[in-house]
Parts: sequence; structure tokens; C-alpha cells
Amino acid sequence: MKFHTQLRVISMLAVAPLLFVGGFLLISTYMINMATQKIAFLNDGIKEMTAMRAIMFDYTQGATERAESQLLRIEQKLAALFAHEQFQAASERELLGRIENDYQRVQKLFVELEKNNMTLIYGEPEKQIAAREYANILLSQFSILSQNIITQSFQLHDRINHNLIATRNVYNTLLFTMIALFTLMVSVVSFFINTQLKLSVAHLLKIAHQFKSGDMNYVIDSAETNEFQEVYLAFNQMITQIKTSYQSLTAEIEDRKSAEEALRESENLLRTLSNNLPGGLVYQIDSGLDGQQRRFVYISEGVAQLHGLTSAEARQDAMRVYGQIVEEDQRMVAEREARAVIEMTPFQAEARIRMPSGEIRWRLFTSAPRRLPNQHLLWDGVEIDITEHKRAEELLKEHNRLLEEAVQQKQGEMEAMFETLLRQEKLATIGKIAGSIAHELRNPLGAVKQSIYYLKHLAQQQELAMSHPKVLRHLDLVDGELEASARVIADLLDITRMKPPHRQPTDLRALIEDAIQHSLPPEQVRVTLTFEPEPLTIDVDPLQFRQVLLNVLTNAIQALDGTGEIAIHAKQLPEQGETLLEIHDTGVGVAPENIAKVFEPLYTTKTTGTGLGLSICKQIMDSHQGRISLASLPGQGTTVMLAIPGERKP
Repeated sequence: MKFHTQLRVISMLAVAPLLFVGGFLLISTYMINMATQKIAFLNDGIKEMTAMRAIMFDYTQGATERAESQLLRIEQKLAALFAHEQFQAASERELLGRIENDYQRVQKLFVELEKNNMTLIYGEPEKQIAAREYANILLSQFSILSQNIITQSFQLHDRINHNLIATRNVYNTLLFTMIALFTLMVSVVSFFINTQLKLSVAHLLKIAHQFKSGDMNYVIDSAETNEFQEVYLAFNQMITQIKTSYQSLTAEIEDRKSAEEALRESENLLRTLSNNLPGGLVYQIDSGLDGQQRRFVYISEGVAQLHGLTSAEARQDAMRVYGQIVEEDQRMVAEREARAVIEMTPFQAEARIRMPSGEIRWRLFTSAPRRLPNQHLLWDGVEIDITEHKRAEELLKEHNRLLEEAVQQKQGEMEAMFETLLRQEKLATIGKIAGSIAHELRNPLGAVKQSIYYLKHLAQQQELAMSHPKVLRHLDLVDGELEASARVIADLLDITRMKPPHRQPTDLRALIEDAIQHSLPPEQVRVTLTFEPEPLTIDVDPLQFRQVLLNVLTNAIQALDGTGEIAIHAKQLPEQGETLLEIHDTGVGVAPENIAKVFEPLYTTKTTGTGLGLSICKQIMDSHQGRISLASLPGQGTTVMLAIPGERKP
């Protein structure tokens, strides 16, 4: 094989790796340019996202026109960011899609805020209060969404930066490989030429030394036709290619410096945003391979306000932050973290923390897990103080509770008023009837009573009791029914012509014993009295209160049906300023559905009676500013409770 053929083979074998490496250098250069453009677009997007805070402030201050014009400008720029063709990786498009979705939710918040501002400006005072509370809720949601956007932008930035660093490493490796291959090629060719044709390649060695020293402007004269012509041409092409690659490498180094500067600016921007986040902080925490460790990779300066620690103290010992979560909420946060790790999805948790001062504050934690190349579990998160939001919720709940209580109270008052009006209407009707009945019946009943008296007197004179005993018995029966009719008329007149009570100190035992004596309980009915203390004096109208006792005792005796027990218990209640009198019988009782009706005029469940007794009792107790109530169960007896105000000690 001729020398020039051998030399051509060696040159081709040497140039091929250099061309291969040079191709990879060009690909790496393109990838670095791509990453640089992505970072530039991302920085522009982050600046426009930051401008959303100023827009929110304009909306809350009423400068809606200026805010709308700024929002249009931001929408145009962010639309260019979201549609940028450079973000082709699936993970980048996914994160960019999340950012775009959060931004669309922010746009919806601006629409809701604009509607709410109209209510704040033109709404009624009550609606303005609700609108202010709703505006606070919208602001809180905006803060959460903005932090989500920052966090996701941070993640996208990290991914692009990671790819850029990897591309730079490949680029540097290829560059050094290319230099090494070139040096090796020169050495091999030099060694071959030196060993084969030292005299013929002397000028090539000189050129190689010049090239090695950095002189790339020399070109071999290949005009002569000899065995080395092809070598000269190949060597000149190699020098041209190396010169082109060197120039490209120099340009790429400058681009890399620019990209690094842009990356530093982006990091500074993110650090500034996170450090100035109002009422919140941004953090990254490395929890190791097993997810059980805690080490802050980054934590913003907001930790001083939210936890009373410096960022250096928090990075030194992460448990000083985690340990402030109250014990009741630590398990809940741990469970949500564990579920988020299994599903590799973000989680949110509202938890209470105990500040170093002892104050309890509410926090909203939003964090997303991801695996690093070394398989460590990294959490990107945001912590926001929501104490005022929680207090507003509690205040709203308290206002709702008070409103419900007020409504219930008013409803009870309306029902009581309706019952009072209904009772007064019944009493008015009874009064009209009572006057007519008293006028029409009293005179005839008086004449009948006088006739009965005369007949009884005549029967006694003629000694008819011995010969005709039934005559006197029937006369007594008629006389008793006349007395009952007279009592009905008296009850009707009493309930419609009740006089104001003439209250005076009265011995309660004497009043009760007198009522028992006049109610004529059967021998089989046992009556017991207890007083706390004794003697016990009450401030009532004796005649009216005696009527109350007679009516209640009469009902109790009738319920016993000839046998049973009546227990009367009186007790002073100094704290309530009243005396409580309970009259309990062991009779048949009252059905639950009838208890609410027993005090209504003319209501009765007995075959006899007018249904006015308990109604008169309630009217008398109301005139004394007292209370009367009834408790009963069928078959277990009945208890009537009388609350008498203004008790006096003897």
C-alpha cells in the first residue's frame, strides 16, 4: 500500500470520531439554546404572574379599569408562554398545563371579585357586609392559587435547570473528548509520518506544533501534485472544521454564561417572591429515601413571622418547625402526607400550631411530593396563615347561631301571643254568654231553690221522711244540682270579671288545709303535706289563690275515682325569688296530646264539668305574675306545679 493511501486511511479514521463528536457538540448547542429560551420565557411568565398581585390590589381599591387593562396585557403574554413550542417534554407540558389551569381559576376569581365589587359599591348595607366577607374568601383563594402557581413554576424551573445542567455536562464531556481525540489524532499521524517519512512530513510537524500552540490561520499549500496532496487537503479541511467548531464553542460558552446569568436572575426572582409572600412561606424539604427524614433544602424568610425562627435555625433542625404543630393535628397531617406519597399527588391540611409565645394559630399546608434522581423524596410546599379566616368562620357561625336563637325566640313569642289572643277571644265570647246565662238562669234557679226549701220544710213537718224516704232524697239531689248550676254560673262570671289581686302575706299551710276541707276528699283518699321551710308565707290574694287550690284539688280527687293519694309539697327557692308548690295525684293521668289543651277555656276530658277550672287557675296565676304547668303520663298520675313569685319570710 502506498504511503498516501495509508495516510488517507489513517486520516479518515482520525477525522471520523472528530466529526461524530462535533455533531454531538452541535446537538448539545441546540439543546442549550432551547433551555435558555425556555428559561427566558419562564422568567417573563413569572414576572407577569407576579403582576397579578398588583391587579388584585387594584380590584380591592376599586381601580377596576386599570386592572382590566393590565389583566388583558398579562393574558396576551401568558398565552404566548402557554403556547410556546419549546415546551415539548411531557413533564414540562403537564406542569405548564397545571399553571395554565390555576391561572384560568384566577381569571374566574377576578370575575367573581368584579361582581362582588359591584355589591360592595352599590349593594345594601347587609349585602355589603356579606360581600366583604366573600371578598376575604376570594382573596384567600387567590393567595392559595398564586402560591400553587409559584410552586409549580418552581418545579418547572427545577426541571429545565436540571436538563440544562445535564446538557452542559454532556457538552463539556464532548468538548474534552474532541480535544483529546484531536490530540491523539495529531500524535498518531505525527508518529506515523515521523517513522515513515521524516523528511517528507517535517513541514507537517511544524504545522502541527503551530496548531497546537493555537495558531489556526495557517493553510498548507496543496498546489503540488504528489502523494501528500490528499493529506494536505484533508489536513486543511480538518483545520477548517476545528476552527469552525472552536468559533462555535466560543459562542456557546458566551450563551452558557448568559443562560447562567438568566438562571441566577430567575432564582433571585423566586426567592424575592417567596420571601415577600404575605402571611406565608415557601419551602422544599428532603425526607430521604424512606420519607421519614426531615431536612429543609430551602425555606423562605416568612418562617420568622410564622414560626418565630430564622431560616438558618429551621434548616438546621426541621423538627423545630414540625414540632410546633399541636399534638391533636400531627396525626392528621402525617396521614395525609402518607396518602400523598402513595398516590404521588399534592395534599392540603389545615392544622393548628403553637407559637413560641404560646399563642395558637391556624395554618394551611399545601405540598406536593416528587422523587429526585437519587430517589430522595422531596416536598415542594407552601404554608399560609389562615387564623383570621378561621376566626371569621367562627364569627359567622356564632352570628348564625344567634340569629337562629333570635328567630326561635321571636317565633315562640309570636306563638305565645297568638295563644293569648285566642284565649282572650274565647274569654270575650264566654263573657258575653255568661252575662246572658246569669241573667236568664239565676232568677228561675232561685225560685226553684226556694220551692225545694219549702217542700223539704213541709216534708219534715208532715214526717214524710219516715213514710216516704225517697221524697227527701230526691229533694236533696235536686238541691245539689242547683248548687252545681250556681257554681257553673259563678265560674263563668269569675273568668270574665276577674278582679286584680289584692296581695297580702298569707300562711300557705292554713290556705291549703282550708282548701282540702272544702274539697271534701273521700276517706280512701290520703292527703300528705310537706313544707320547706315551715311555716311558709306567700304573698297572694287569699281568696283567689284559695280558688286555685280548690280547682286543682277537685280535679285530683276526681282523677282518683274514690281511692289513691294526693301529695302536696311546697318549697322556697330564694335564688329564683319564688315558691314552688307541687300537687301530685296517683290518678289516671292525662294523655300527652291533651296536656297543651288543659288550660284552654271550656276544654275538658270528663263527662261532667265545664272545662273552666284550670283556665280560671291560669288566669289567677297570670294576674299574680306566677306560672302554672302540668306534667302527666297515662296511668302514672298528674303533677300540677305552681310557681308563686315574691315569697316573704314570716
